[in-house]
Amino acid sequence: LKLQTRGPAAFKSFVSSLQETGNFKAARILDPQSNTQNNQNGNITSSQAGQSRESKVWNEPLYRDESLNLNEINSNLPTYTPPPIMLDSTIPIDVRVLKATTFASSKTHELYKMKSKPRGQALIIDNEDFTHPHFPKRTGSAVDANNMDLLLEGLGFKVMLRRNLNIQEMRKEIIQFANHSGHAKGDMAVICMMSHGQHGLIAAVDGKELETEWVLR
Repeated sequence: LKLQTRGPAAFKSFVSSLQETGNFKAARILDPQSNTQNNQNGNITSSQAGQSRESKVWNEPLYRDESLNLNEINSNLPTYTPPPIMLDSTIPIDVRVLKATTFASSKTHELYKMKSKPRGQALIIDNEDFTHPHFPKRTGSAVDANNMDLLLEGLGFKVMLRRNLNIQEMRKEIIQFANHSGHAKGDMAVICMMSHGQHGLIAAVDGKELETEWVLR
């Protein structure tokens, strides 16, 4: 086996790294003169392991020292005050979009054109109240939908908001949105779905789930 090397110690360091990671057979194939020997079971002895660690070419992982006083460490960190958690908020936040005075440009990256008025069409589907017993009410979801409506409107989109749809209604709204004539005049389209779900699936209020891949198609 012929290896390309760089520098006089490169090959020796490579063999040493094989020994340190337990690849003793490979190390002996590459360098029959290697001083690493296995016991009868094919394992390195503790004394040999110690010698290998002394000549290692890599750093061992740094684990937390249990003797350290974590209270002393944390006392030097700045105080963090978490924001209040509102479990049943019904008050929308004050959404304000600061509009730019110039359009972004780049000589090294390709940018999508975003100059149309309106910027494009946006569809928000917000499912909060579910008829299926498996899915609890998403309290406060109406506030999130309203905030998203204000944000997209501030960014220049024409927004359509639909709430509490079953699976057939969700499919119908998305198909109608895809065929909307306004897309021809916009540079971008947005679909925002707020609901229960799991990876790749969005729940309708009747408990049936819509595949996100279908939406993208």
